[in-house]
Amino acid sequence: MTILNLARVLVLFDISIACSTTKSHRSDVSHKGLTSIPHNLPNKAGHTINLESNLISHIEYGQLDYLLDIRSLLLNNNTIRLISDGSFKGLLHLFLLDLSHNLITTVSHKTFNGLRRLVHLKLLKNRITHLRKDSFTPLVECINIALQGNLIVKIEAHCHVGLGKLEELHLDVNR
Repeated sequence: MTILNLARVLVLFDISIACSTTKSHRSDVSHKGLTSIPHNLPNKAGHTINLESNLISHIEYGQLDYLLDIRSLLLNNNTIRLISDGSFKGLLHLFLLDLSHNLITTVSHKTFNGLRRLVHLKLLKNRITHLRKDSFTPLVECINIALQGNLIVKIEAHCHVGLGKLEELHLDVNR
């Protein structure tokens, strides 16, 4: 076995040990010091993946594609600055996405592509300054968007296009 293959086996072994899966359909990989999203998280229908309080700084396009059936993804309290357009496109059954307490500055019209069933989006306490036109267009089922504690100073017309079911938009404690 080469050193590279041995390293891959050790990484897979470490993540599977560190990821505790409970009967409540929740995989907890929080507080593990992870710098990226592991590629071997459980993909079970109705499952919650908890990656909070790690050191994840970006979400790459295609990185989450294998998690087709998860219901909730908790990425709060990381250092996420960059979310590549379409990074969530494969998460067809996602109901809740928590990106609170990160360093996100921009939400483009393609950031949330594919999240047609998302109902709750949490973007509290990031560094978002500007809501662009069509920022939330893909979120046709979303009823709650939390944007409190950002640095929002500009909201373009039509940033709400596609949010026909929106019931709550939280914008308090912004500039």
